[in-house]
Amino acid sequence: MLANRKNDSILGTTKLRLPTVDSTNNYAANLLKEQLLGHGTVILADEQTNGRGQRGSVWQSEPGKNLQFSLVIFPDQFAIADQRYLNSFVSLSLVEFLKKLGLAAKIKWPNDILVNSKKIAGILIENQLKSDRIHSSIVGVGFNVNQLNFNNLNATSLAVEMHRDFLLNEVLDSLLHQMNSTYDLLKSNRFSDLDEAYFQNLWGYRELKKFQDQHGIFEGTIQGISPEGLLLIDVENEFQRSYDIKELTFLLEEE
Repeated sequence: MLANRKNDSILGTTKLRLPTVDSTNNYAANLLKEQLLGHGTVILADEQTNGRGQRGSVWQSEPGKNLQFSLVIFPDQFAIADQRYLNSFVSLSLVEFLKKLGLAAKIKWPNDILVNSKKIAGILIENQLKSDRIHSSIVGVGFNVNQLNFNNLNATSLAVEMHRDFLLNEVLDSLLHQMNSTYDLLKSNRFSDLDEAYFQNLWGYRELKKFQDQHGIFEGTIQGISPEGLLLIDVENEFQRSYDIKELTFLLEEE
């Protein structure tokens, strides 16, 4: 029997908990092939042995300290051209959740969430396509909650920022509540509202910041995102530059 795939189901109603897995995204992908996952299913693990970030990056997390989960959604035959709004929905959910805790959070394009210019969460979205539409999406989230030591990485956690430990289940349930609220914007195709909120919370948006590309360090101002999903940066006395993932480094430590 096929799992329920109606996209009006509440996100997080079904949770699959694993002590250890290579990657929750990989686990979800295998179950999707067998048509065993319904819309809104969450797969979470105490430990990922091969957690992944964008373009082959490794997500490092201390076992049992943080949230590592994948959310499966069926976004009602979403157009591939609009796929960046999936990222907007997840990023804004994390930012709004952190703001409700009193933490000033920012989105670092394309898939990181920052507090005090340090990474507190990362996102990896993998889409399954049918023709020119998105049939299903696996939304991977790594969220630093109780970890204190990051081995000189530019990272932080809820415990570091708020000086106390958190119950992971409570954090997850609260975050899923926020994701359900933000997902309503996506379901109703309120893309202009998503864009407005996204850019209001985007690190460096219309602010002079330092970056580094293959040619060296430069100062520029983020102006937006192209229809192809490239980051657009205005550089003084130059034409506008555009960057794909991994073509640009954000010099956060210099702030």
